[in-house]
Amino acid sequence: MDTFVDSSWYFARFTDPWNENAPTTAKVVNRLMPVDQYIGGVEHAILHLLYSRFFTRAMKATGHIGMDEPFAGMFTQGMVVHETYRRKTARRLARRNQNRDRRRQAFLQQCSIRTSRSKSALLRKMSKSKRNTVDPDDIIGTYGADTARWFMLSDSPPDRDVIWSEEGVQGAGRFVQRIWRLVNAAAPHLPQPARHL
Repeated sequence: MDTFVDSSWYFARFTDPWNENAPTTAKVVNRLMPVDQYIGGVEHAILHLLYSRFFTRAMKATGHIGMDEPFAGMFTQGMVVHETYRRKTARRLARRNQNRDRRRQAFLQQCSIRTSRSKSALLRKMSKSKRNTVDPDDIIGTYGADTARWFMLSDSPPDRDVIWSEEGVQGAGRFVQRIWRLVNAAAPHLPQPARHL
């Protein structure tokens, strides 16, 4: 079955996964449902939430569940967006070509930076099809995993889009290094734990 079909009713099945005779146990599912908080990106909020509501109403009509809505609350997360460049021929360029400093100037000259209708660098959600993804291994190899995590957590509120930028990652890296320097400077002055022999 398609993943959207499976993910449209799994929360009801989780209330009693040991029932081998029916998809749900009405007494249990009605006690534990609806789900308190639904958290997902805007695309999930559109598709997954729509399908889940449809399945819940269908399951109510068949007597498998006793409610109209599957979720009591919803929180929509923002997307991670990044620049998407196009050449004059409208072919998207790979992100790896944008990262190389010595080629950046030539790259920008090839792009139509300003046109009368639109810019060549558009902020779009990160996507393999748009070829604007950032390899996390490159960031972890250069700055460390803590920097990547800090940038994602600190750049914007969770309900807004995060605009990925190299400058933001560098700033998060400087902040993490500052914390490490403070901890290392304070460590010798902290009381040492007693050693038991």
